[in-house]
Order: sequence, then structure tokens, then C-alpha cells
Amino acid sequence: MMLKFVAQHPKQFIQLILAFLWVYQGLLPKLLFPSAFDIQVWQFLGLEAHPATLFTRLSGCGEILFGCAFLFWQRNHYLHYLSIFGLLGLLILSAIINPDQLIAGFNPVIMNSAMAALSLLALQTYNPESTKPLNASLHEYNKMDSSV
Repeated sequence: MMLKFVAQHPKQFIQLILAFLWVYQGLLPKLLFPSAFDIQVWQFLGLEAHPATLFTRLSGCGEILFGCAFLFWQRNHYLHYLSIFGLLGLLILSAIINPDQLIAGFNPVIMNSAMAALSLLALQTYNPESTKPLNASLHEYNKMDSSV
């Protein structure tokens, strides 16, 4: 049942997954249980401990709203561009502040690149014409492979 939905509605499935991931990242490690790393980001930007915790929670609210935007604006490709560039910026900031975190399990490289890849896939569904050269190349490759 779920696989059928994914196959028939890939764009909606991507939107749901991205919405879930953004809401989760805003709710748990920022709003409900502010993580030391997220507080450290705000302290790196010049805030003291208490305001840094407050801004961590506020950024969590922003991430929750951004995640909800994926549910309500299903045809807005600008959300995906914003997501990709935002994730890239957050990854760079993470690398500057705490490079050791980049080699830890469930690190920002994994999460950010996976979410950015989902947005890239969603952008492909908005413009199927952009995949035609790839499809043509695959077709040619398959023809060559079968003739050998």
C-alpha cells in the first residue's frame, strides 16, 4: 500500500518526508530538548548561554514552520531551493564550529545531504524535461550493453 503511494505520488511522498524531517529537527533537538551543539552555534555567533538557549528554541520554531510549509505549498519549488541552500549553509557552519561532529554517527553531513538530495529529486519532478537527457543517455547505454 505504501509502496504504491510512493510510486504513484513521488512528489507528495518527498514533501511528506521533508516536512517530517524539518519538524522533527525543530521540535526535538531545538524546541523541547535544546541540544548542546545547537546552543553552541548561537554562542559562536556571540550570544550568552541564556539568550543562546532562547534563540535555539526560536530557530526550532522556524524549522517547524518551514517543515509545515512543505505540507501546505506542495508546488512551490522555491522551498526546495531554500532548503538546499539553507542545509548547505548549516553544514558549513557546523564544520566551522565543531568539525569533530562531522565524523560522529548521525552527523550533519548525512542528514543535510539526504535532505538536500530529496529536494533535488523534488525539483526534478517539477521539471520532467530536465531528466530527458539522462533518460536518453541511459537508453543509449542499454542499447550498447545489449549489443555486446
